[in-house]
Amino acid sequence: MNKLDKVYSNLLSRKVLLSLLIVASVALLATLINRYIQSDDNWFGEQAYWLAKEGTVKLKSIPFIFNWENEFLVYHKLLIWIGSAIISVFGWSVYYLKAFNLLCLALCMFMMWKYTSSESRELRYLVLLLILIIPLTLVKAFEYRPEVPAMMFGFGSFLFLTAYKNSGGIYKVLLAGLFAGLAFLTHLNGAIFCVSGFFTLLYYRKIKGVVLFSAVAIPVCLVYFAPLAQGDNFAIWAHNLQNWPSHSFSDTVQKNIFQTLFERIVNEQKRFFWDDQVAGISVMFILTLFFKGKHLWNTRRELLLYTIFQVTFLALLGSHKAPRYLMLNIPFMVLITGYGLHALVQSKQRVFKGIMILVLLVQFVLFFVRAVKIIERNEAHIAKHEEILSHIPKGAKLIGPWELVYNGILDYRIYSYKSYEYLEERMPEPFTQEEFTEKVASLDIEYIVVDEEMKDSEVFHWFNGWKVEENGLYEKYYNGGKYLILKKK
Repeated sequence: MNKLDKVYSNLLSRKVLLSLLIVASVALLATLINRYIQSDDNWFGEQAYWLAKEGTVKLKSIPFIFNWENEFLVYHKLLIWIGSAIISVFGWSVYYLKAFNLLCLALCMFMMWKYTSSESRELRYLVLLLILIIPLTLVKAFEYRPEVPAMMFGFGSFLFLTAYKNSGGIYKVLLAGLFAGLAFLTHLNGAIFCVSGFFTLLYYRKIKGVVLFSAVAIPVCLVYFAPLAQGDNFAIWAHNLQNWPSHSFSDTVQKNIFQTLFERIVNEQKRFFWDDQVAGISVMFILTLFFKGKHLWNTRRELLLYTIFQVTFLALLGSHKAPRYLMLNIPFMVLITGYGLHALVQSKQRVFKGIMILVLLVQFVLFFVRAVKIIERNEAHIAKHEEILSHIPKGAKLIGPWELVYNGILDYRIYSYKSYEYLEERMPEPFTQEEFTEKVASLDIEYIVVDEEMKDSEVFHWFNGWKVEENGLYEKYYNGGKYLILKKK
C-alpha cells in the first residue's frame, strides 16, 4: 500500500475518528462555559421576553425606530414562540435560550446518524466529526438565532422525504411537509426546504407525494402570516421590510427583481468563502463534487439532487449572503463530503487524498483557533452586569450595552445603543456627543453606562476614550475600572 494511502486509511479509521470526535466534542463543551453574549442573543431574546411577559413581541430597548417599542411584527415566529415558552417555564436567562440551539444541533446530528444507519461506523463518525469541526457550527451552536433550529427542521423534512421516496408511507411525506413548514416558520429562508422538497418529489414523479407534502407545508407556512391579517399589520410589516434601518438589508428588497436575482446567483460564492468559519467545509464540499460527483449521482442521487435545489434556491430566495445562512446547507454539505471522503479510502485518486488530508488539517486548526478565541472572549457576564447595576437604583431608566438586558430587564428600564446606530445609518453625519446626550435625555433616561468596548468603538463612538464633554445634562457618576456610569444632573 502506498504511504499516502496508508496515512489516509489510518486517518479515517474507526479508532482515530472516534478519538477526534471526542476531542472536538470536549472542545465544543469547553466553549460553552460563560459563553459570551452576542448581539443577536439580545435582539431575539428581548423579543421572546416581552411576548412571555406582555403577550406582544416588542423591542422596548430600541425607541425611535418605527413603533418597535410597542409592537414588532418582523420576527421569526417559531423561534420567538419557543423562546417565550422557555422563559415562561424556566425563567429569564440567556443560557436557557442558547441551550435551545444546542439541543437543535444535537437533534440534527442524531437525524444525520439515523440517515447513515446502513453505513459503516467509520462513515457515521466521520459525518458527525465534519459537522462539529466547522467553526461556524462552533459559534452558532450556542447562540440564540434561527439558523440552527431551521437547519434541524429542514434536515428532518429531508429525512422523512427520503424515507417516503424509498419505502412509501403517507405519514412520512406528511411529516416531511410539516418539518419543511416549521423550518419556514423559524426563518423565512426555510422556504428553501419547502421548494427543494417539492421539486425533489416532482423529479421522482411522486405526484401523490407532491400533493400531500404541499397540503401540509403550505398551511403551516401560512401560519406566519396569520398575525399580519389583523388591521394594518401587513402594511406595517411590508413597510418595515422595505425601509429597514440598516442599509445592507433594505437596499436588497428595493432593487428590481430581475437585477436582484441575477446579483444573487453571481454573488452566491461569497457565502461559501466569506471567512474562515465556512471556507474549509466549502472547499471540501466543492472538491468532493468535482472528484466524486458522478459517483454520488449514481449512489446518493436524492441527497445530491436535494442539495442542488437547496443551494440554488438559497441563492435566489435568501435575504442576503451572510455566511450564517449556510447553516441551512451544512448537514447536506457534510453528508456529501463524508460520502466522498469515505469512498476515497479504496480509491487510487492520490492527488485528491493528499489535498483532502491538507484541508482537513487546516479545518482542525481553524476549529481550535476559533475555540480558543471564544474561550478568551468568555467571562462571567451576568455577574459583571449585576456589579454594574448595583450602583444604579432599581426601577431607573438607563442606556447601556444591550447585553445588560440579561438580567437587568427584570428590575430596570433598559435602552440599547442600537437605536442610535440605526438612526445614524440614515443620517448624513453621525451624532456628536452633545446631540447624542440630548436625544437620550429626551427619553428621561437617568443613567448612561459606558463599557470598555466604547473606548475605541467606531459604531458606538460617542464616548471614545471615555471622554465626557462639559454639558448640562449628564456628569460622571461612577468609574468601575471596566465601565463608566454617567448620571443625569
